[in-house]
Amino acid sequence: MAYKFNPLIGVGLDEVGTGGGGSTNPGGSDTQVQFNDGGSTFGGDDGLTFNKTTNELTVGANTGDGGSAKVYGDINLDDGGASTTTIQCVTPTLDRTISFPDATGTVALVAGSNQAVQYNSAGANAGDSGLLYDATSGSLTVGGKTVTTSAPVINLSQTWNSAGTTFTGLKLNVTNTASASGSNLLDLQVGGTSALTVNTSGTLKQTLNSSGFGFASGNPVILGTNGGTEITLIGGPALRSTSQFKWGSGSSAVSGSDTGLARDSAGVVKVTDGSTGTGYLRQVPIPVANLPTAAAGNAGTRIFVSDSSVGAVGNFGEIVANGGSNVVPVYSDGGAWRIG
Repeated sequence: MAYKFNPLIGVGLDEVGTGGGGSTNPGGSDTQVQFNDGGSTFGGDDGLTFNKTTNELTVGANTGDGGSAKVYGDINLDDGGASTTTIQCVTPTLDRTISFPDATGTVALVAGSNQAVQYNSAGANAGDSGLLYDATSGSLTVGGKTVTTSAPVINLSQTWNSAGTTFTGLKLNVTNTASASGSNLLDLQVGGTSALTVNTSGTLKQTLNSSGFGFASGNPVILGTNGGTEITLIGGPALRSTSQFKWGSGSSAVSGSDTGLARDSAGVVKVTDGSTGTGYLRQVPIPVANLPTAAAGNAGTRIFVSDSSVGAVGNFGEIVANGGSNVVPVYSDGGAWRIG
Protein backbone atom coordinates (compact mmCIF):
# COMPACT_ATOMS: atom_id res chain seq x y z
CA MET A 1 0.00 0.00 0.00
CA ALA A 2 1.38 3.48 -1.01
CA TYR A 3 0.85 7.02 0.36
CA LYS A 4 1.30 10.67 -0.81
CA PHE A 5 1.44 14.03 0.95
CA ASN A 6 -1.87 16.01 0.90
CA PRO A 7 -1.11 19.77 0.60
CA LEU A 8 -4.68 20.75 1.36
CA ILE A 9 -4.51 19.66 4.96
CA GLY A 10 -0.76 20.04 5.36
CA VAL A 11 -0.31 16.94 7.44
CA GLY A 12 -0.83 13.23 7.07
CA LEU A 13 -0.72 10.88 4.11
CA ASP A 14 -3.42 9.79 1.68
CA GLU A 15 -3.60 6.17 0.63
CA VAL A 16 -2.93 5.93 -3.12
CA GLY A 17 -2.63 2.23 -3.78
CA THR A 18 -1.36 -1.14 -2.60
CA GLY A 19 2.20 -2.38 -2.39
CA GLY A 20 4.35 -4.96 -0.68
CA GLY A 21 4.26 -3.46 2.82
CA GLY A 22 2.11 -4.77 5.71
CA SER A 23 -0.70 -3.20 7.64
CA THR A 24 0.11 -0.26 9.92
CA ASN A 25 -2.65 -1.19 12.35
CA PRO A 26 -1.28 -2.66 15.63
CA GLY A 27 -2.02 -6.28 16.36
CA GLY A 28 -3.43 -7.77 19.52
CA SER A 29 -4.69 -5.84 22.52
CA ASP A 30 -3.61 -2.79 24.45
CA THR A 31 -0.07 -2.95 25.98
CA GLN A 32 0.89 -5.95 23.84
CA VAL A 33 4.35 -5.54 22.29
CA GLN A 34 4.25 -5.66 18.49
CA PHE A 35 6.18 -8.21 16.45
CA ASN A 36 6.34 -9.45 12.87
CA ASP A 37 3.66 -12.08 12.65
CA GLY A 38 3.90 -14.07 9.44
CA GLY A 39 6.01 -11.58 7.47
CA SER A 40 3.19 -9.21 6.47
CA THR A 41 1.32 -8.07 9.55
CA PHE A 42 1.92 -6.79 13.06
CA GLY A 43 1.10 -9.23 15.82
CA GLY A 44 0.47 -9.00 19.57
CA ASP A 45 0.12 -11.56 22.32
CA ASP A 46 -0.80 -11.55 26.01
CA GLY A 47 2.47 -13.34 26.70
CA LEU A 48 4.51 -10.24 25.80
CA THR A 49 3.25 -6.94 27.22
CA PHE A 50 4.68 -3.56 28.25
CA ASN A 51 3.19 -1.14 30.81
CA LYS A 52 4.54 2.35 30.08
CA THR A 53 3.29 3.70 33.42
CA THR A 54 5.39 1.28 35.44
CA ASN A 55 7.99 0.63 32.74
CA GLU A 56 7.37 -3.09 33.24
CA LEU A 57 7.94 -5.68 30.51
CA THR A 58 6.08 -8.96 31.09
CA VAL A 59 7.05 -12.20 29.37
CA GLY A 60 4.57 -15.06 29.74
CA ALA A 61 0.83 -14.96 30.09
CA ASN A 62 -0.76 -14.48 33.50
CA THR A 63 -3.29 -17.20 32.76
CA GLY A 64 -1.13 -19.97 34.26
CA ASP A 65 0.19 -21.35 30.98
CA GLY A 66 3.71 -20.07 31.72
CA GLY A 67 6.20 -18.55 29.35
CA SER A 68 9.92 -18.00 29.01
CA ALA A 69 12.49 -15.47 27.89
CA LYS A 70 15.78 -16.51 26.30
CA VAL A 71 18.75 -14.18 26.78
CA TYR A 72 22.13 -14.59 25.10
CA GLY A 73 24.90 -12.92 27.09
CA ASP A 74 24.84 -11.15 30.43
CA ILE A 75 21.96 -9.18 31.98
CA ASN A 76 22.84 -5.90 33.68
CA LEU A 77 20.48 -4.59 36.35
CA ASP A 78 20.78 -0.86 37.04
CA ASP A 79 18.55 1.27 39.26
CA GLY A 80 20.46 4.46 38.46
CA GLY A 81 22.78 4.20 41.44
CA ALA A 82 26.57 4.04 41.53
CA SER A 83 26.67 0.25 41.24
CA THR A 84 25.01 -2.34 39.05
CA THR A 85 24.22 -6.04 39.38
CA THR A 86 25.20 -8.39 36.57
CA ILE A 87 23.60 -11.77 35.98
CA GLN A 88 26.48 -13.45 34.22
CA CYS A 89 26.01 -16.13 31.62
CA VAL A 90 28.67 -18.87 31.55
CA THR A 91 28.93 -21.95 29.41
CA PRO A 92 27.34 -24.80 31.42
CA THR A 93 28.26 -28.44 30.97
CA LEU A 94 24.62 -29.50 31.30
CA ASP A 95 21.21 -27.84 31.05
CA ARG A 96 20.48 -25.94 34.27
CA THR A 97 17.26 -24.62 35.79
CA ILE A 98 17.15 -21.84 38.41
CA SER A 99 13.81 -21.29 40.13
CA PHE A 100 12.73 -17.86 41.37
CA PRO A 101 11.84 -17.06 44.04
CA ASP A 102 13.32 -19.54 46.54
CA ALA A 103 11.42 -20.90 49.56
CA THR A 104 11.81 -17.63 51.47
CA GLY A 105 10.81 -15.47 48.52
CA THR A 106 14.32 -14.09 48.04
CA VAL A 107 17.40 -14.82 46.00
CA ALA A 108 20.58 -14.89 48.10
CA LEU A 109 24.05 -13.88 47.01
CA VAL A 110 27.22 -15.65 48.12
CA ALA A 111 28.28 -14.19 51.50
CA GLY A 112 31.51 -14.16 53.50
CA SER A 113 35.08 -14.63 52.33
CA ASN A 114 36.59 -17.33 50.13
CA GLN A 115 35.90 -20.90 51.39
CA ALA A 116 33.21 -19.71 53.84
CA VAL A 117 30.38 -22.24 54.11
CA GLN A 118 26.99 -20.62 53.54
CA TYR A 119 24.29 -20.75 56.25
CA ASN A 120 20.99 -19.11 57.14
CA SER A 121 21.49 -16.09 59.42
CA ALA A 122 18.06 -14.70 60.41
CA GLY A 123 16.72 -15.38 56.94
CA ALA A 124 19.77 -14.04 55.08
CA ASN A 125 22.61 -15.93 53.42
CA ALA A 126 25.82 -15.61 55.47
CA GLY A 127 29.39 -16.91 55.68
CA ASP A 128 31.89 -16.84 58.56
CA SER A 129 35.62 -17.41 59.06
CA GLY A 130 34.74 -20.01 61.73
CA LEU A 131 33.31 -22.40 59.13
CA LEU A 132 35.53 -22.93 56.08
CA TYR A 133 35.75 -25.62 53.39
CA ASP A 134 38.84 -26.15 51.24
CA ALA A 135 37.78 -27.89 48.03
CA THR A 136 41.40 -28.67 47.08
CA SER A 137 42.16 -30.74 50.18
CA GLY A 138 38.56 -31.64 51.01
CA SER A 139 39.03 -30.31 54.57
CA LEU A 140 36.47 -28.59 56.79
CA THR A 141 37.66 -26.10 59.44
CA VAL A 142 35.33 -25.33 62.36
CA GLY A 143 35.92 -23.01 65.33
CA GLY A 144 38.21 -20.12 66.12
CA LYS A 145 35.74 -18.29 68.34
CA THR A 146 36.05 -17.20 71.98
CA VAL A 147 33.05 -18.19 74.11
CA THR A 148 31.99 -17.34 77.66
CA THR A 149 29.34 -20.07 77.98
CA SER A 150 29.47 -23.76 77.14
CA ALA A 151 29.09 -24.08 73.36
CA PRO A 152 30.60 -27.34 72.02
CA VAL A 153 32.37 -26.86 68.69
CA ILE A 154 30.72 -30.05 67.46
CA ASN A 155 27.50 -31.24 69.11
CA LEU A 156 26.28 -34.48 67.58
CA SER A 157 23.27 -36.65 68.30
CA GLN A 158 21.60 -39.63 66.66
CA THR A 159 18.95 -42.22 67.48
CA TRP A 160 19.68 -45.86 66.68
CA ASN A 161 16.59 -48.02 66.35
CA SER A 162 17.35 -51.34 64.65
CA ALA A 163 18.39 -54.40 66.64
CA GLY A 164 19.80 -56.06 63.54
CA THR A 165 22.04 -53.17 62.48
CA THR A 166 25.62 -52.60 63.62
CA PHE A 167 25.90 -48.84 63.92
CA THR A 168 28.93 -46.53 63.89
CA GLY A 169 28.78 -43.11 65.54
CA LEU A 170 32.04 -41.53 64.37
CA LYS A 171 34.24 -42.86 61.58
CA LEU A 172 37.54 -41.77 60.05
CA ASN A 173 39.05 -43.89 57.28
CA VAL A 174 42.61 -42.86 56.33
CA THR A 175 44.38 -44.33 53.31
CA ASN A 176 47.94 -44.17 54.62
CA THR A 177 49.87 -44.37 51.36
CA ALA A 178 52.79 -42.45 52.87
CA SER A 179 53.16 -40.44 56.09
CA ALA A 180 55.73 -39.35 58.67
CA SER A 181 56.23 -41.55 61.73
CA GLY A 182 54.65 -38.93 64.01
CA SER A 183 51.32 -38.90 62.15
CA ASN A 184 48.19 -39.23 64.29
CA LEU A 185 44.63 -40.32 63.66
CA LEU A 186 43.60 -38.18 66.64
CA ASP A 187 45.34 -35.23 68.33
CA LEU A 188 43.53 -33.46 71.17
CA GLN A 189 45.36 -30.31 72.25
CA VAL A 190 45.25 -27.66 74.97
CA GLY A 191 46.86 -24.34 74.09
CA GLY A 192 48.54 -25.89 71.05
CA THR A 193 50.12 -28.73 73.07
CA SER A 194 49.02 -32.33 72.49
CA ALA A 195 47.16 -33.81 75.44
CA LEU A 196 45.97 -37.10 73.95
CA THR A 197 46.94 -38.72 70.66
CA VAL A 198 46.18 -41.90 68.72
CA ASN A 199 48.80 -42.77 66.12
CA THR A 200 48.35 -44.71 62.88
CA SER A 201 48.96 -48.00 64.72
CA GLY A 202 46.13 -47.27 67.16
CA THR A 203 48.44 -46.54 70.10
CA LEU A 204 46.86 -44.20 72.65
CA LYS A 205 49.28 -41.72 74.21
CA GLN A 206 48.66 -39.16 76.94
CA THR A 207 51.36 -36.48 76.88
CA LEU A 208 50.11 -33.40 78.74
CA ASN A 209 49.95 -34.85 82.28
CA SER A 210 53.54 -35.37 83.45
CA SER A 211 52.41 -37.68 86.25
CA GLY A 212 51.16 -40.28 83.80
CA PHE A 213 47.90 -41.45 82.29
CA GLY A 214 45.05 -40.38 84.55
CA PHE A 215 41.41 -41.18 85.05
CA ALA A 216 38.79 -39.33 87.06
CA SER A 217 38.46 -40.51 90.66
CA GLY A 218 35.76 -43.11 91.14
CA ASN A 219 35.37 -43.85 87.43
CA PRO A 220 36.21 -47.45 86.45
CA VAL A 221 38.49 -48.31 83.54
CA ILE A 222 37.52 -51.51 81.76
CA LEU A 223 39.52 -53.09 78.97
CA GLY A 224 38.19 -56.12 77.12
CA THR A 225 38.66 -58.46 74.20
CA ASN A 226 36.13 -60.59 72.34
CA GLY A 227 33.30 -59.20 74.41
CA GLY A 228 34.86 -60.10 77.78
CA THR A 229 36.40 -57.94 80.47
CA GLU A 230 40.17 -58.45 80.31
CA ILE A 231 41.31 -55.98 82.95
CA THR A 232 39.66 -53.39 85.18
CA LEU A 233 41.00 -50.63 87.38
CA ILE A 234 38.11 -50.55 89.83
CA GLY A 235 39.69 -50.24 93.27
CA GLY A 236 42.97 -51.55 91.79
CA PRO A 237 44.07 -53.67 88.79
CA ALA A 238 42.07 -56.87 88.36
CA LEU A 239 42.42 -59.59 85.72
CA ARG A 240 39.97 -62.25 84.70
CA SER A 241 40.88 -65.79 85.77
CA THR A 242 42.47 -66.81 82.45
CA SER A 243 44.60 -63.67 82.02
CA GLN A 244 48.20 -63.07 83.13
CA PHE A 245 50.61 -60.29 83.95
CA LYS A 246 53.25 -60.86 81.26
CA TRP A 247 56.71 -59.65 80.32
CA GLY A 248 57.94 -59.44 76.73
CA SER A 249 61.22 -60.97 75.69
CA GLY A 250 62.39 -57.87 73.81
CA SER A 251 62.49 -54.10 74.16
CA SER A 252 58.81 -53.77 73.26
CA ALA A 253 55.89 -54.84 75.42
CA VAL A 254 54.19 -56.27 72.33
CA SER A 255 57.08 -58.63 71.55
CA GLY A 256 56.76 -62.31 72.37
CA SER A 257 56.09 -62.93 76.09
CA ASP A 258 58.25 -65.49 77.92
CA THR A 259 57.39 -64.78 81.57
CA GLY A 260 54.13 -64.30 83.40
CA LEU A 261 52.23 -64.40 86.66
CA ALA A 262 48.92 -66.20 86.57
CA ARG A 263 46.17 -67.43 88.85
CA ASP A 264 46.58 -71.11 89.69
CA SER A 265 43.58 -71.40 91.98
CA ALA A 266 41.90 -69.41 94.73
CA GLY A 267 44.64 -67.70 96.73
CA VAL A 268 47.45 -69.31 94.68
CA VAL A 269 49.73 -67.55 92.16
CA LYS A 270 52.00 -69.40 89.73
CA VAL A 271 54.92 -68.39 87.55
CA THR A 272 54.50 -69.21 83.83
CA ASP A 273 56.44 -68.92 80.60
CA GLY A 274 53.96 -66.27 79.44
CA SER A 275 51.68 -68.93 78.02
CA THR A 276 50.51 -72.28 79.36
CA GLY A 277 53.97 -73.54 80.39
CA THR A 278 55.62 -73.21 83.78
CA GLY A 279 58.33 -70.89 85.05
CA TYR A 280 60.07 -70.35 88.34
CA LEU A 281 60.69 -67.60 90.85
CA ARG A 282 64.27 -66.59 91.50
CA GLN A 283 65.18 -64.74 94.69
CA VAL A 284 68.49 -62.88 94.54
CA PRO A 285 70.58 -63.67 97.69
CA ILE A 286 71.63 -60.72 99.90
CA PRO A 287 74.19 -60.45 102.72
CA VAL A 288 72.93 -61.27 106.23
CA ALA A 289 73.81 -57.71 107.26
CA ASN A 290 71.25 -56.39 104.74
CA LEU A 291 68.34 -58.28 106.24
CA PRO A 292 65.70 -56.00 107.75
CA THR A 293 65.17 -56.23 111.46
CA ALA A 294 62.92 -59.17 112.25
CA ALA A 295 59.63 -57.90 113.64
CA ALA A 296 55.98 -58.81 113.81
CA GLY A 297 55.33 -56.81 110.66
CA ASN A 298 57.54 -59.04 108.50
CA ALA A 299 56.87 -62.38 110.17
CA GLY A 300 56.60 -65.08 107.52
CA THR A 301 58.81 -63.23 105.04
CA ARG A 302 61.32 -65.49 103.25
CA ILE A 303 64.64 -64.33 101.79
CA PHE A 304 67.87 -65.97 100.59
CA VAL A 305 71.18 -64.88 102.10
CA SER A 306 74.58 -65.27 100.47
CA ASP A 307 77.01 -65.44 103.41
CA SER A 308 75.57 -67.77 106.07
CA SER A 309 78.16 -69.25 108.44
CA VAL A 310 76.56 -72.70 108.08
CA GLY A 311 74.70 -74.59 105.40
CA ALA A 312 70.99 -75.31 105.44
CA VAL A 313 71.29 -79.07 105.94
CA GLY A 314 70.88 -79.96 109.59
CA ASN A 315 70.43 -76.34 110.66
CA PHE A 316 66.76 -75.76 109.98
CA GLY A 317 65.38 -73.28 112.50
CA GLU A 318 68.75 -72.03 113.64
CA ILE A 319 69.30 -68.28 113.82
CA VAL A 320 71.37 -67.29 110.80
CA ALA A 321 74.79 -65.65 111.21
CA ASN A 322 77.16 -64.27 108.63
CA GLY A 323 80.84 -65.11 108.16
CA GLY A 324 80.62 -67.85 105.58
CA SER A 325 79.73 -68.33 101.93
CA ASN A 326 76.69 -70.54 102.21
CA VAL A 327 73.57 -69.55 100.28
CA VAL A 328 70.60 -70.52 102.41
CA PRO A 329 66.94 -69.54 102.74
CA VAL A 330 65.90 -67.70 105.86
CA TYR A 331 62.56 -66.66 107.29
CA SER A 332 61.40 -64.16 109.87
CA ASP A 333 59.54 -65.50 112.86
CA GLY A 334 58.87 -61.99 114.10
CA GLY A 335 61.87 -61.95 116.45
CA ALA A 336 64.79 -63.37 114.45
CA TRP A 337 65.85 -64.59 111.02
CA ARG A 338 66.12 -68.36 111.02
CA ILE A 339 67.47 -70.84 108.43
CA GLY A 340 64.75 -72.68 106.62
